[in-house]
Amino acid sequence: MTTPYSAPQNLLEALTLFIKAGETAVRGQSIANLKTSLRKYILPNLPRHSFCKEDLEGAGFEYCLSQITLSTFIQANSLEILAKSCQAAREAGTLHPVVERTTYRPALNKFLNWLKQENWYEEASGVNIGKFAPKTRYGTNIAKANRGRRNLAANPYGLKEPEITPKLHQQLDELCRFCTGQYVSHRRNTKMRKITFQNHKERSLDFLGWLKNIKGWKKVLKIELIENIELLNEFLSWGIDERGNTSGWAQGFCETALNVAKWRHCHESKSPRYRDIKIVEEIRMIKNDLAIRYEGEKKANKRKRVPEKEMTMEQCIEIVKYLRKCCATRDSFGAKRSGIAVLRAWLRYLIIAILTYCPVRQREIRELEINRTLFREPDGYRVILLPDDNKTGDERDFKLSDMLAPEVVTDLDEWFEFWQPQTNAAIKDLDSWLGLVNRRQYKTGDKLNDYINNLQQVIQQAEVAKDYVKLQQLQKQLESAQKNYETLKQAQINFRENLVFISLGTYALESYGGELSASGLFTLVTRAVYSASAALQAEEHPLFKDIAPRRTNPHFFRNIAITHERRHGDPSKRKAFHKVLGNSEKVGDEVYNEMHPSEKTVEAKEWWKSEILQGKPAIIAHIKASMMKLSSEERRQLFLEFL
Repeated sequence: MTTPYSAPQNLLEALTLFIKAGETAVRGQSIANLKTSLRKYILPNLPRHSFCKEDLEGAGFEYCLSQITLSTFIQANSLEILAKSCQAAREAGTLHPVVERTTYRPALNKFLNWLKQENWYEEASGVNIGKFAPKTRYGTNIAKANRGRRNLAANPYGLKEPEITPKLHQQLDELCRFCTGQYVSHRRNTKMRKITFQNHKERSLDFLGWLKNIKGWKKVLKIELIENIELLNEFLSWGIDERGNTSGWAQGFCETALNVAKWRHCHESKSPRYRDIKIVEEIRMIKNDLAIRYEGEKKANKRKRVPEKEMTMEQCIEIVKYLRKCCATRDSFGAKRSGIAVLRAWLRYLIIAILTYCPVRQREIRELEINRTLFREPDGYRVILLPDDNKTGDERDFKLSDMLAPEVVTDLDEWFEFWQPQTNAAIKDLDSWLGLVNRRQYKTGDKLNDYINNLQQVIQQAEVAKDYVKLQQLQKQLESAQKNYETLKQAQINFRENLVFISLGTYALESYGGELSASGLFTLVTRAVYSASAALQAEEHPLFKDIAPRRTNPHFFRNIAITHERRHGDPSKRKAFHKVLGNSEKVGDEVYNEMHPSEKTVEAKEWWKSEILQGKPAIIAHIKASMMKLSSEERRQLFLEFL
């Protein structure tokens, strides 16, 4: 038997282990018979796959085996498939009546029995997936672990939508037209992508929110205040010194201030790049100084490793497996889980699986949209990103199915076919909504109404009795119950049915149905990774033994993937790999590669040993080098002498 946690991921790996285990002592050529039964009778008829005869010839056979997850093979009942396929072959006169019973079935049975004896069979077969989730509470979570740490999210300062005055809305609209319009008079630079402008809009609101909520600004808030050098410098100092932001963060606000200044003074400018506008040049100087500081910060941060974020690719895969088990419809005690709990488990699992195997930018995951950026094709899933869909502004087109593990592709099918439709069905009416959230006191609209009526009566009694402590508790319960109507209405407004992944909200479900926010996805991923790694550590998983739970964020998955690729990948695939990720090999090496400097010099061992410097190749190279020093006439004479 093999050891736990060494479960093969696909049918090819299982077959290879079977052969290595020496389980071949049956009459006849059992391995050859097993392979024939798989190639001719089982794989062509395997559910969820469509292999043809040509696919299964030669080296293609092993590739097809590698595309079949072990759980798919085991759950497909291969003995029944073999029986039906052989019966069809006998009726067609292409198979002798006794060959299945004497040749193919014994070989297949021996393989299946060997599988069942392995320690990893239950995990690999997926027999527990969909039934019971693993234990998930071990007395620790990232919220508890973060107590005492600085929490910037607890003190948001940007202007909220209700705080934006009509005048500010008008200014933001005018700035948007100036930056993103196809042709704008007096604008001296190219148009901006709308997604880029959204970043500038958010920065503008952050700056104005700082003025109002932190500095206590009492005057009218106007967008042009961001080009006030004194206020801008004070804000940047506060952001860097008190909030711990980088000079890169400050550069972004300078860029926003530059765009505001260009918009306001474009009619006065006669020079390229607005060089004759004093305020533009002053902001540009601040931005250039920050750029120099930021380069130094990046180098310092590169040297300062963050061990609590780091994981190997193998650890990431184990996290993904654990999260897949958490998608079960019943908890570890056998109790039925609420619909929203199961949907959130699927959301966590699929997002972290994509980040593990195909770590695109988190914005690209949040904005994945069916039939716009993600397409279901007969041979798998395809992602097409246009310039406005990604940070670098280039076009990307790749097969997501080729990047993901086969079992994740299968689960993505299940998400689209079964689970995602439930997110939309839940907002059809109040009964569906309450069925999703599964409140203990009420599960239908009628029961909710009864519950509210009863509460109101009890509240009246508490008022008469002047039991103010009980009254306060009852009023909170009433507000919570009544909020179900509001959250359903808001979910119906928010809902975007074409998004691959929607926000499933927090306990109050206020953001259900909309696009995941950047902070929402960050929190979802970091919490899930921390909890999963803590659980695997508690279960004494060998890959998580004696290490603290991981605090890996969405963006750091790019570091993990690129470092793994540099250590173990095929250099010939590197350019395509970076095209999928949306950055260059140079950026990968400078920003994301976490290899220790000593690892990067291993290949230099005995660098002076080279085949081209020995034997005939060395002689030929020497002759070529010498020939280059001769004149054309001398080379001709030498050539004639050789003849």
